[in-house]
Amino acid sequence: MVRFSDLDPYGHVNHSVYLTYFELGRAEYLKERGQSLLDLSAEGIQLVVVELQISYKASVDSASDLRVDSKIVQQAASYVVWQQELYDGERLCATAEVKVAALGETGRPIRLPSFLITE
Repeated sequence: MVRFSDLDPYGHVNHSVYLTYFELGRAEYLKERGQSLLDLSAEGIQLVVVELQISYKASVDSASDLRVDSKIVQQAASYVVWQQELYDGERLCATAEVKVAALGETGRPIRLPSFLITE
């Protein structure tokens, strides 16, 4: 849902707000797997963005009905790469590729939680 505070002076969602939409999409991905960032934090696991690339395809305004599709497209021992797409209905508005690392309580890389490992 687009909030009034998401809009720039021209009535479009500000480019920086797309980061929030994609983060919410990753949080939903975790939720669908019975996890949350708070649960992981309580276990001493942090998932942090280390690289991010966004391509803007179409503007989003206050009437937009948004959906974020997220999938893991690459993984290594301590990181995953998410490919995400932001839609307004059926219209593709933006894509993102996000590299997220798993860090432990010391801030050093750790092995990925098992629920993030794809086959």
